[in-house]
Amino acid sequence: SRRQRQMCIRDRAYICAPKKYSKGGFTLQSIYSLSIVNSYLKKMSVAEDLMMIVHNELRKEKLDASFGATSNALGVFALHKKDYEAASKYFRSSMDIHQKMGFMSGEYNAGLNLLLSSVLHKNLTLYNRLVKRIKRFNKQHNDPDKKLYFELIVMLAEVIDTGAYSELDTEVATSKINTISSQIVKTASLDFIAPKLGVSITLPIDKVKSPPKWVIDILFKEKCVNETITPEILFKMANETKLNKSTR
Repeated sequence: SRRQRQMCIRDRAYICAPKKYSKGGFTLQSIYSLSIVNSYLKKMSVAEDLMMIVHNELRKEKLDASFGATSNALGVFALHKKDYEAASKYFRSSMDIHQKMGFMSGEYNAGLNLLLSSVLHKNLTLYNRLVKRIKRFNKQHNDPDKKLYFELIVMLAEVIDTGAYSELDTEVATSKINTISSQIVKTASLDFIAPKLGVSITLPIDKVKSPPKWVIDILFKEKCVNETITPEILFKMANETKLNKSTR
């Protein structure tokens, strides 16, 4: 069906760029993949630099579906730097692109992140304007993890408004985060929401220091990297990229 085809295109857009380019010996997919690996390794500055290369190339080629994905990724990197204005700009751009192309899931993801950035930036005008829209997405998609993420953002907004959190807030937030099964959603909750609600949850060491196996599996299944690039080489590329950046 048309909807199934759209979902397939959307999902691929979130994995890697759909076209190959030559960029200093790497395909654009490889650069994107390397950015994703670095983000899982918490090398956010390196990941952002790499994602910006992809973002700018996609801008030139007007590949909107993938440009929406890189906009959302750059918004997340901006959140890590506490640059909430830049984050909101990227998330809004991602929402607009996905809405234009009919990719509701992409619009939903970016919308949740835009809602979060409005709370962290204490932009209540934007928050109040957006929160009803995200509620509608919750009903349309029925994604339990994203619903929990939304509830955590709303909790955070209430706590920031009152200026303090209670033991009950911490207990409820901890339960919600522990219930989330998606590692992407859980990581975002731990990075941006948990500290402000008094939640202290530590991911297992193996999940902190290396990307989950499914990330590598998808990168190869979707041909996001050259066939000659093994997971070991990909990790080596990540380490070399970090070393080169530190010696600039």
